[in-house]
Amino acid sequence: MLNTPEKYRVEGGYRRGTHFFGDVMMARAFAKFDRRGVFQCKALGIYGDVTVVAKCDQLIGVRLVENKTTWSSFSFDKYAESYQWRLMADIFVPRVVTYNVFVLGEVKGQGDTVYPGDYELRGIESFDLYPYAALHGDCRDLVARFVAYVRARGLENYLADREDLATFETV
Repeated sequence: MLNTPEKYRVEGGYRRGTHFFGDVMMARAFAKFDRRGVFQCKALGIYGDVTVVAKCDQLIGVRLVENKTTWSSFSFDKYAESYQWRLMADIFVPRVVTYNVFVLGEVKGQGDTVYPGDYELRGIESFDLYPYAALHGDCRDLVARFVAYVRARGLENYLADREDLATFETV
């Protein structure tokens, strides 16, 4: 929604499905959001005989940007310890991976009344993560462990090759 807000514009804010985001909330999000660059970039990484498809939210020069939302309290470790950013950094080869985490909550009325589908932005947490020397090896090892897990449990058919994923695409 951040890269094509006009598509979701309604009176007083923005609506996507049953979710409504008011103008005040979105103004804070839009102030944080850089509309330059290329959105929804897809690329492939080859690890042995496995192709990993990665799709990032945005590329701005040598910066890869991921925008996330959470309903719980923010935890830097949750994102820093994940392999999502590592695989994307190994595949897209940015200089920096920037996360913008939008901490959301449901809007409450008088007392404990909750207006379903109406949200407020409780905070925006932004931080940078950086590629490191052993990154490719860490990603290669992760993919190898994942392949071993899939094979040990006979799950290969669920991850069969899909031609539609094997293309480069920018939106």
